[in-house]
Amino acid sequence: MVLKKRISVGLGLLLFFTLSGFGPSVLAAENDCAFDQEAAALFELQKNTEIGFSQKADQELSLRQEILRKIVGCGIDEANGLKIELSKISSQDANIKRLKERFVLELDQAINYYRINGSQIDELDLSESRALAKKFLDWRANNYQYTSGGVINLITWMGNQNFFKISESRFDQVAKAVRFVSLDDPESEIPSLIKESKMSLDEAKRLNNEAWQALRSYGPPDKALGLIKASLEQLSGMYEGFFKINEIITGIPKPEYTE
Repeated sequence: MVLKKRISVGLGLLLFFTLSGFGPSVLAAENDCAFDQEAAALFELQKNTEIGFSQKADQELSLRQEILRKIVGCGIDEANGLKIELSKISSQDANIKRLKERFVLELDQAINYYRINGSQIDELDLSESRALAKKFLDWRANNYQYTSGGVINLITWMGNQNFFKISESRFDQVAKAVRFVSLDDPESEIPSLIKESKMSLDEAKRLNNEAWQALRSYGPPDKALGLIKASLEQLSGMYEGFFKINEIITGIPKPEYTE
């Protein structure tokens, strides 16, 4: 999903730049939807004092139309890419199916929005091209971000569910394996570490369920994303307890990872 996020951020930054006249921002250049060259060209044109007003206006209009066409193409590609990712989700849960259907419908509407507005680009004058850029920017901020953010969160959440199942199984295995290890040592830390790991697992599951409720209720994408991240952090806490238990039993410290 990294590519999808880069496209989304790139589109937003480019739209802002085409409106503001600011210098080119640092945009991703790893894919066809990087706008750094067009943004730089527009910036250079705006500060060029060697050509006349009429010539500059004509060149600016041509460049802005080119940018708008690229924004439309990339926006459509982005929405189609999210639809493909959604199609990979397989679930018999009726609620998940309904949420998928809603997102697919909204992505289709987004594609139509781009196509309808993109069909008029060649007929725009300079003022109208700036207005369309603002229209795209406002629409993405106030409408499309809810859809794209929700889709990405749903895909992420679904991908995590198998991880949660594996973690529950792993906890049961570890708890059973160490049950008798500390019986001969009343002062052993292992029972408390098992308890702490279980608390982390339970909290992770609670946050994971809250994340689903946020997705299902179509709340703000940032809320669901925060809950997803928090659930994984709690799950990490469970494994941290396992590392400590392993260190006690084997005497081998947890490996240190460096960048």
